[in-house]
Amino acid sequence: MGDDVILGWLRSVVAATFEIDPGSVAEATTAAGVPGWSSLSHLILLTEIQKAFDMELPMAGAAAL
Repeated sequence: MGDDVILGWLRSVVAATFEIDPGSVAEATTAAGVPGWSSLSHLILLTEIQKAFDMELPMAGAAAL
């Protein structure tokens, strides 16, 4: 799976989680640039990423993401 495919999926997950246009999500997008991003929505996003990619992220490092 190429980087472009992964970034596309990630953009889709971020956009769906925050109900924003996927085109507004870029590699350089930060929490400050996404309306409604909070500590709770950060955890929801991490959960959605885990579901989308069928993986588990270690909670110890989740705050750094």
